[in-house]
Amino acid sequence: MALLTFNPQVNPSYPAERSTQAKVNIVQFGDGYNQRSTDGLNYLTDRWMLTWETITAAQARTLDAFFRAHVATAFLWTPFDETVARKFIVDGSWRFGFTGPTTRSLSVTFIEVFDATDPVPTTDTFLVNVANDRLLVNSGGDRLLWS
Repeated sequence: MALLTFNPQVNPSYPAERSTQAKVNIVQFGDGYNQRSTDGLNYLTDRWMLTWETITAAQARTLDAFFRAHVATAFLWTPFDETVARKFIVDGSWRFGFTGPTTRSLSVTFIEVFDATDPVPTTDTFLVNVANDRLLVNSGGDRLLWS
């Protein structure tokens, strides 16, 4: 079954907020040292907190219906400043507000999800600038070199 793409009639209000959760395994040794490794291929999960302020009642009903249908069913959405759609579900709760006789507000959180059929992340190398130094990082997390 093809995934629906979330493309609302009206864009969310600013500010929008993203939080990222990293899954890391940590083994603590008796001498005070520890060892860390990422947990799985998709160890970074994004959560987006979005709000629509002062939208019409019809727009709010349309968004609300979409959210109700996608609590457990994934959909595609392209986050701000990105060009590739990713897979999300709606968090288990959202807020529906009455801001006036004919206007509404909605706040929701999208949670990124991964399925076994998703493509495996690449381990291509990319470059990051950190405080005027060059940091070479393998996206698989297994190599870190300063140049």
